[in-house]
Amino acid sequence: MILSRRTFGALVGFLLLFLLVLVAGLAVYMGSQNARFQETADNLSPSERESLYQTHYLLGKNHYESADPGGALTEYGAMIELFPNRPEPYALRAAIENGLEHSTYAVADDTKALDHMSSCVTGCGPAATAAILSDRAKANVRMGKFDLALADANKALKLAPDAPGAHLARGSAEAETNPRAAIADINWATAHNEGWPEWNGYRRSFAEAKLGEFTAAANDAEPLIAYPQGHPEFYAFCAWYEFKAGRLSQAINHGQIAVRLGGGGAVAFFNLGLFYAVAGDETNAHNIYSAALIAPGAADALPTARNNIADQLKLHPNNPLLHKSLEWISKS
Repeated sequence: MILSRRTFGALVGFLLLFLLVLVAGLAVYMGSQNARFQETADNLSPSERESLYQTHYLLGKNHYESADPGGALTEYGAMIELFPNRPEPYALRAAIENGLEHSTYAVADDTKALDHMSSCVTGCGPAATAAILSDRAKANVRMGKFDLALADANKALKLAPDAPGAHLARGSAEAETNPRAAIADINWATAHNEGWPEWNGYRRSFAEAKLGEFTAAANDAEPLIAYPQGHPEFYAFCAWYEFKAGRLSQAINHGQIAVRLGGGGAVAFFNLGLFYAVAGDETNAHNIYSAALIAPGAADALPTARNNIADQLKLHPNNPLLHKSLEWISKS
């Protein structure tokens, strides 16, 4: 059967109207359910409220152990609805958010947990406060707020000197400002089964690179990019460490992936152009440098790119392609 244009238009209009009504109905239903939950919670006796709170905790724990973070977040949110002044559900929810890399939400919930520690019921004391501070520090490390992370990690270590999470957070926060101490902290945390070995190694690689230990940095960075969920910027950092360690073919390979996935911005383009230049591949070097000059952040990355070429000219003074590369990017 072939529909006329008018009939087809009417059918589409009907379907759109149906979808709008359905969405509106769902919104009203969800609002009524939330209001009903709040009304029910308000009418509970203290013992009933406590029992429901524990039920949500157990359900959240089951969701978490079943690799269902969304379900866990829902249950912990219900716990907060029942007892908004208790720190425990905020801390539980923050830990899930941190695992999902929802760092802003994690910091907000950890802060609420710390604000409500005077109302703590279970798992209270210095160790619990240290754990929340460590969790907030990890979230701030992920957002690049290293000063805030370091302050929280130091507070946590004063409360619980042997807390592995605090050692990991402190090591991650000061990887580039106090690299030797950072390596010691990260190693200590890893030895005590804190964190994820591949991620710990990646954070340690920053400290190793700061010390000029690029072979160690490359060795620590490479395992993390073997995972499908690896971030594009992991490839960019790993490629640079490999290049500095003399692993040129690996650096080119991972540099290509970083550029293709958009990791590292203009820096990744400039670095890959340098890799090609050192390898003597003029066509690819010129093409990548041309792309680097119009990539986001090119103006900020350009001075370092020039310095990197100059450093390589000291090592390879007779490489004509390095001289050409400097000319290409100096015309911008």
